[in-house]
Amino acid sequence: MRNPARLTSLASVVAVLLFSAACDSTPGGPTGLSVSSVSPNSGDTTGATRVTLAGVGFRSGATVSFDGVAVNASVTDSTRIVVDTPAHAAGLVDVVVTNPNGQLGTLKAAYRYGAEPTFAISGDVTETSESGPMPVAGAMVMELSTRAFALTGEDGSYTLTGLRAMTTSVSVSKAGYLTQTKPLTLTGDTRLDIVISRPQTYVLSGLVYEVTAAGRVPIDGVVLYCDGCGSPEGHTFVTTDAEGLYSLSWVPPGVTYLQVIGKTGFKYDGPIQSLGIPITINGNTRFDIELVRR
Repeated sequence: MRNPARLTSLASVVAVLLFSAACDSTPGGPTGLSVSSVSPNSGDTTGATRVTLAGVGFRSGATVSFDGVAVNASVTDSTRIVVDTPAHAAGLVDVVVTNPNGQLGTLKAAYRYGAEPTFAISGDVTETSESGPMPVAGAMVMELSTRAFALTGEDGSYTLTGLRAMTTSVSVSKAGYLTQTKPLTLTGDTRLDIVISRPQTYVLSGLVYEVTAAGRVPIDGVVLYCDGCGSPEGHTFVTTDAEGLYSLSWVPPGVTYLQVIGKTGFKYDGPIQSLGIPITINGNTRFDIELVRR
């Protein structure tokens, strides 16, 4: 008569052996084989570059191949193999580790033979005018991943060279223009034309005067300063003319600040903030300034 307890014990042993065998032969199991990296990951086409493969599940006697070309492998332990690369034409290749039991571990496009190819981005930077596209000279064109940049020539053209394949963005900036940024996937030499535009700006002007018994009297030779207007770069000084008038262009909408640098014998005694006299700009704006004698 069979012993049920003994049969149960044998069944347990068989189950354990089957599980162990499955783990030993199935990639991704507890002892599965996988390759995680190759270092260095590039070398000369003549081969003979010593590289280290990292991963798990490497076994003594494992072989390694680069795009199907087998090489001698030195298995240091279950996580590292050292090999010398075979010769191969330029390009990316898969690296495959094969354990003695036939188990495979593959790392796609893991090793590059030859130098990584580089590409160029080129094109024209223009603005739209009534007569058609106009070249913008002196604009900075920048690839934002590597920060490589170039300035446009008199004809608005630019070229960025030595760029690897990547997904990136290219920006164009110049004082007096709105910055423009465009996404780009670079897989070869690429032409990228970019149109930039000027922001809406206005003119701030007015009269600098003093009040006397005779009424308003214009004051000439008064120096005023605007940090954010007057030119595309800002930082502009102006001086009132013989009629006490001033004018500043390139004034953006919103609040701008005007500072009275002064004239000997006069001072500004009106409302002011730390940045200067606040002036709200919604269009071409007239703003008169009263000074008083010291």
